[in-house]
Amino acid sequence: MDIGGRPAPRQEEGRAAPPCADAGRAGPSSPGRGSARLPEPRRLLSALPARARARIRTLEVRDSVASTNDLLHEALPESGQRVRLARAQTRGRGRQGRVWVGAADALCLSVLHAHAAPPSPALSLRVGVAVAARLHREGFAAVQLSWPNDLVAGAAKLGGILLEQRARAARCWSVAGLGLNLDSVPATDRPATSLHRACRRRPDRERLAVALIDAVSDALARPDAAGEPLPAASARHDALRDRTVRVVGSRETCTGVARGVDAAGRLLVDGDAGRRAFCAADVRLHRP
Repeated sequence: MDIGGRPAPRQEEGRAAPPCADAGRAGPSSPGRGSARLPEPRRLLSALPARARARIRTLEVRDSVASTNDLLHEALPESGQRVRLARAQTRGRGRQGRVWVGAADALCLSVLHAHAAPPSPALSLRVGVAVAARLHREGFAAVQLSWPNDLVAGAAKLGGILLEQRARAARCWSVAGLGLNLDSVPATDRPATSLHRACRRRPDRERLAVALIDAVSDALARPDAAGEPLPAASARHDALRDRTVRVVGSRETCTGVARGVDAAGRLLVDGDAGRRAFCAADVRLHRP
């Protein structure tokens, strides 16, 4: 949980798994359902599908970090991915430099990916759609995606996704960070909830961590692997579609009806001046 201006607690060194070739040496032990105890890296790696294990170079589990997305400012891999999982963040980040505030027992994870080719401008939304779809598969059907990166249930936010990128010479790296409230709800100035409260089902931290690492890893490495156009994939989880919204962009503000996204991931809004497409903006449901 981000604690704003207070001094940050001492950061633990945490635990790191070696390359995935050693993942099968993990021993069997299981935390209780919904437990806030941090899972062992080897257990997480061994539970991932083979395609994800082949991509992941390191997987770290920490009790507390400033931000899991700080992977982007550390050693960058030449290929493959790095994963960091934490129970708490002291300086969690949101879009446009905002502070991300999560519950004390939130699930915080980031996947850093080294791109072999320039990534799609719609990558952030692809990751969001993949996360929402995987949560549905895990039985949390109330979760929707509010463009561009909020995970919501009804009008209440339960998580968010932040994609950050770094380029050097002809190379590019992306880190996708996910913060998700599992059981408790943080105190914020906007409506908030958790998976447990919204879906009336207590999440298993370890099972969910494995599922979401796999979903984010796959979305970064194979954004078009689903074989489905982005507008159709997004529509199944769209919290804004056909609802009246107020959109504040860098150059314009408008009120209209959200009509999903286009192939580039831009939000489509029908207003008095016709249809507009936004690639970045703040969006709120409009209540006259």
